[in-house]
Amino acid sequence: MNPEALDKIKQRFNALGDELTRHEGGDGIVDLAKEYSKLKPIVDRIESYERLAKEIEETESLLEDAELKSLAEQELLILRQRLAKEETALNLELLPKDDGDQRSLIIEIRAGTGGEEAALFAGDLFGLYERYAALRGWKFEILNSSPTGLGGFREVTAAVN
Repeated sequence: MNPEALDKIKQRFNALGDELTRHEGGDGIVDLAKEYSKLKPIVDRIESYERLAKEIEETESLLEDAELKSLAEQELLILRQRLAKEETALNLELLPKDDGDQRSLIIEIRAGTGGEEAALFAGDLFGLYERYAALRGWKFEILNSSPTGLGGFREVTAAVN
């Protein structure tokens, strides 16, 4: 983790917050608000990461006390695991976002060679995608389908928004 880069992100976030409170409206406020809302989850992760690092530092200072040493060692194991998870989550937040992440898509599933078994597998696969979309709150619309008698599909096409 590069502390200078994380500090720059936090400084930009704070500057945007100040600018939004001073701004009197107009076209520029929309762009400022968008950038602010994109940085908010990243800054929250950074602050959480920094709190955990500080807590580890404070707990390490307890290792010198003979009475608290074993308790501090147990706590350090837990804190270091949490810090590793937080670091992974922060790294994911810092990844650049893909423009295609918000787009719609078309899913087309066709049964291959294998007759009714292949059609049943295509139906299971289609059901998997349909449930995944429902869990994510995405709109799932069947555009075209050729069902079989046993609940499978020879082919099925769906739009996901």
